[in-house]
Amino acid sequence: MKKLVYLKNGACCSLNCAPKFTDEQIMAHGVKLLGEEVKTFLKEESEVPSGLGNYTLDDEGSFVLDESKKIKADALIEIATLEREITPRRLREAVISEDGKAWLEAKDSEIAIERAKL
Repeated sequence: MKKLVYLKNGACCSLNCAPKFTDEQIMAHGVKLLGEEVKTFLKEESEVPSGLGNYTLDDEGSFVLDESKKIKADALIEIATLEREITPRRLREAVISEDGKAWLEAKDSEIAIERAKL
């Protein structure tokens, strides 16, 4: 069964759709797009968590944190942070010095650990 969340002001936060639907249009819109097996929930904007992609909806319309999605999102952020530390200067140091080479190998190991979480 598909589940949709619409904000009570008529905006949709789970589909790319035009904002400002009435309550009746919300139900008709969900059925039209996804078929009859649609459960629609109206929420206040304050009820929708940030990082919505890390959550799923249970049958009552409550947001449930999906830990696996959060772990992957956190790992991607950490990988990007680590890769930004590998600057041209650091690469040059890795070529000309043993300390630089050790630093780069350690950074590559940190990145591999984070990639293993994906």
